[in-house]
Amino acid sequence: MSSINFPNPLEHKYNEWISFGEYFYNARDIIGFGGEMSIENLRNAYRRGIFPWQIEGLPLPWFCPEQRAVLEFSELHITKSLKKEWKKTDFTFTIDKSFRRVIENCAKTPRAH
Repeated sequence: MSSINFPNPLEHKYNEWISFGEYFYNARDIIGFGGEMSIENLRNAYRRGIFPWQIEGLPLPWFCPEQRAVLEFSELHITKSLKKEWKKTDFTFTIDKSFRRVIENCAKTPRAH
């Protein structure tokens, strides 16, 4: 297995268009193509905010949107009503736990495509 050396998204220069064969594709938010979709590569990508999204007819594209929402936990305000609802569920929030299980369950989720 080969590890992908992902670029730093903060320094990456995004292309407007990418040509592949005789076709041009809008390259918005694409940071690279190809490589194996291994656990190591997914971990490295996700830690940089990069994720794979297959496009038929292209080598595996890796996306990193230039614009995105960022949740700053130090600035997060949870309202009383949300706390009340949260206590009614067994919902938990974790970071960097059960990576394999998350990936496997995401893969099993039915999607309409």
